[in-house]
Amino acid sequence: MTGDTRERRETQHQAASPLPLQNIAIVADYIHNYQAHLLTGIRQVLDARGISSTVYVGRELVPEGHSMRVANEVYNLIRPQQHSGVILMTANLARNTSDEELMAFASRFGSLPTISIGRKIEGIPSVTIDNRPGMEALMDHLIVTRGLKRFVFVRGRLGNEDSNVREQVFREKMSAYGLTVREDWILNGDFRLGVAHAEMTRLLTTTRDFDVVVAANDEMADGVITALREHGRRVPDDVAVVGFDDDENYWNAIPPLTTVRQPFADQARLSAEKLFAEGTPSDLRIPSQLVVRESCGAKEAAPFPSPFRHQDAAYSGIHEEIFKRYCCAAARPEQHQQFLTYWKATLLKNLHQDHHFVVWRALLTDFRRRVRPTLTSALRAEFEALHSEAQTLLYDALQMAHVHQRLTETSNAVLLSNMTSAVTYEAMLDAARKYLKNLGLERVILVMYTSFASSPTSGSRVVFAEGVACPVDGAPFPTAQLLPDGMRAELTRGHLMVTPLFFQREQYGYLLADQPIDIYFDEQTPQHTISQSIRQLEQMRALQVAHDNLEQRVADRTLELQRLNEQLQHAAIHDVLTGLANKGLFHEQLQRVVARAARHPGQGFSVLFLDCDRFKAVNDTLGHHVGDQFLVEFAHRLAGSVRAQDTVARFGGDEFAVLLDDIHDPQNAMRVAHRIQQALFDPFDVGGHLFSVTASIGVVANRGQYRQYEDVMRDADIAMYHAKASGPGRAVVFEPSMHEKVLRRTQLETELRQALSQGALSVHYQPIVHVATGGLIGFEALARWKHPARGFVSPAEFIPVAEDAGLIAEIDQFVLKEAAQQLRTWSTRTPLADTCILSVNASTVQFSRADFAPAVQCILEETGFDPVRLRLEITESLLMHRSPAVQRNIDGLRQLGLQLHIDDFGTGYSSLGYLQQFAASALKIDRSFIQRLFNSDEAAELVRTILAMARNLNMKVVAEGVEHAEQWAWLQDAGCHYAQGYYFGVPLPAADALPLLLHGRPLPM
Repeated sequence: MTGDTRERRETQHQAASPLPLQNIAIVADYIHNYQAHLLTGIRQVLDARGISSTVYVGRELVPEGHSMRVANEVYNLIRPQQHSGVILMTANLARNTSDEELMAFASRFGSLPTISIGRKIEGIPSVTIDNRPGMEALMDHLIVTRGLKRFVFVRGRLGNEDSNVREQVFREKMSAYGLTVREDWILNGDFRLGVAHAEMTRLLTTTRDFDVVVAANDEMADGVITALREHGRRVPDDVAVVGFDDDENYWNAIPPLTTVRQPFADQARLSAEKLFAEGTPSDLRIPSQLVVRESCGAKEAAPFPSPFRHQDAAYSGIHEEIFKRYCCAAARPEQHQQFLTYWKATLLKNLHQDHHFVVWRALLTDFRRRVRPTLTSALRAEFEALHSEAQTLLYDALQMAHVHQRLTETSNAVLLSNMTSAVTYEAMLDAARKYLKNLGLERVILVMYTSFASSPTSGSRVVFAEGVACPVDGAPFPTAQLLPDGMRAELTRGHLMVTPLFFQREQYGYLLADQPIDIYFDEQTPQHTISQSIRQLEQMRALQVAHDNLEQRVADRTLELQRLNEQLQHAAIHDVLTGLANKGLFHEQLQRVVARAARHPGQGFSVLFLDCDRFKAVNDTLGHHVGDQFLVEFAHRLAGSVRAQDTVARFGGDEFAVLLDDIHDPQNAMRVAHRIQQALFDPFDVGGHLFSVTASIGVVANRGQYRQYEDVMRDADIAMYHAKASGPGRAVVFEPSMHEKVLRRTQLETELRQALSQGALSVHYQPIVHVATGGLIGFEALARWKHPARGFVSPAEFIPVAEDAGLIAEIDQFVLKEAAQQLRTWSTRTPLADTCILSVNASTVQFSRADFAPAVQCILEETGFDPVRLRLEITESLLMHRSPAVQRNIDGLRQLGLQLHIDDFGTGYSSLGYLQQFAASALKIDRSFIQRLFNSDEAAELVRTILAMARNLNMKVVAEGVEHAEQWAWLQDAGCHYAQGYYFGVPLPAADALPLLLHGRPLPM
């Protein structure tokens, strides 16, 4: 430490010590879980001393993107003379910030006592969490207590200080105990669930010779557990898995996760107390703590923290009160109903989050364990009934919490729509007041600058205030005061949060509100919505000015008026981020088609409601800037997947909706949903980050049953959540009984398994012809299932079930073996069978299995089929998922001498670069393009382009779906090599296909 900085540290505390601390300035970049935890601990210390606080919420000091830098103008509102101390939340605030930049920022607070939470600043006391003690205890426990030896380590983001420390301790402990660190078992998880899952999946394809996985955070540990479970590995029986952070989002992990807890509450409390420390405060590092639970093999697990640890002190005795009443009711059956009434009221008041449910359930189980042994045998039966009813009430309370949350979200959505569609400041402010109150903010003050510029102006005025004693007079006041004289007492009452209001480069003002008690508070939605509403009103005002001056400057103003009008209309009904329709426009269009369908039952419609799977992980891990870029690309792909006349809207966050105006058949609507899923399948490359996402889609097809658009959206929402519950990337059509649909699908899966085990599947053969001559060159072998009661089941129905149930590989291998044997049998009837090619589908799943190429080789050897005549058809999606296992299978199949064809070409990635790397032998043009040859110039041109590209790559082309002689003639002229379709022959049983082979060419139908 230099002499100057040491002197500054001493003088800033000594100079301020005689002054009573009345208000503390807290600087934060967001109010997410981490910051909210810290604010709760800080408030507890300040409340005990009767001191208020003001949180200034901007963005990182060195953010990505100009819009984030604009938010940091809020830090210029901090005036040292208005505060008695400063707390900097530097862990995230100073990310990407150099020590010099951070010190320069801190210097603006002069001699005020200043504390840094999360990062050390020269000359300023800091309170940080030491990762090392907890990590050392974790390694000691795993090696000494659990006796584990073969370690895999999953590191976080490269270059991250926390990840580096955790890995360093891991290596030190391995060395100290004489254990070897295998570098190929050090995985890069990037602190993300999906990346860790992929890395563990990759490792499992090469080895299973490890007994413990140490992940640098809990999110990656959860991804590891999922990958292990998918590969038949049990946790902790086969492999122990541990994490870091004790993240409440993973408290309900199965099994409960052994982890290292970072004591954020202690960090916040000690940071606040340091402001009042006498003398010269020193830096403080708080040790992290080992939390042993079942995922490492421990039988006695550490309890979860209390659900009330973030609440006010008034909640501290709630456990004791519940336990006292529980004991009384257990001993006195006549008090059962009294306890259950109290228990229900307590749950409804305090159970707000899913993770709280886990804690409440553990609490109830603990009460039972403690009370039951104290009861006589006569009381135990009634006690068990009491405990069972208490559990039922717990589940009922969780359901009611979900319903209440959904109703609140719906109400908020309406108020947000009212704000953004308001045409006057009075209407906008009224909607904003109601919305902010609906969020539970009792004290709210909206301040707007007297003029709008790129930085805060010197004058401001209060436009509305709730929960304050002083009336609003709208008079201007100096911005440096933060509030007018009559309201300045609010700064010393309780705890306020200051959020800037801005749009692009323009500063509008700021919002002061009570700091949230709820850990899960979203400060950005009101910030963005109010800012956008002001922007729209200002555009309307500019439009009015242009209109007033129209008489004087008609010629010059006409174009300007048109531009402003278009901007205004577009902004009022479109989402600012993505450019899609907003919720208001979507509801307007939906009301129109609902009314039309009621008048004309034949004119139906469908609605698709989408929720992006795992968007929260992308947003939380990579930041909101990357999250916004991702949403823009997501919206672009979604809009490109539907027709121009369809309405595509963003409802907010990661929720989207599609209105299909004249499609009322559920199957057609589902085809659109699947087309959307295909468009999303291509990995997203945003800001240098490559990741894959899917969407859960709820589908409502109108069959004349709807009279209100709200009912349509309700059912679409139900279907979407049903799809999400089924797993990522699913689309579900709403049915009155979703349960019945699940049962039917389960029954179909069971019957398909029985059909496979009983040999009830068969193979049909569709002819493939030489386009130039029409001569038969081979067959495509296709699986068919004749159900004993239903008759033939469409492949479109049972193939997806087979894929979901993990049966597709077995079906593919059955088809290959059966078809190869059939061609060997035909060779005894005609020599043409010895030159006939065989084309068989191979699912992408098979290529990820290490035994795929050997299995194909085994079938070929067993049947004696020449591999040179075999064509395996794969989809374009495989081109994007070429893991080491996939590449080994591709190489192995090529060595056998068979050829790989790319099926449905043109519907997926269609990348020239991938084709060159893949070196496929042929492309199969999807039937959709062939069907549109004569009514779509684009389709015809695309087919010509594919043929030209194939010629340049020395590849063959097979056209699918040829149904007319005109299509055949067109393909002959275009130089296509091979074709198949109903014109040449439908898929036939073996007995019916043999005459085609004997004839030498199919007979056109």
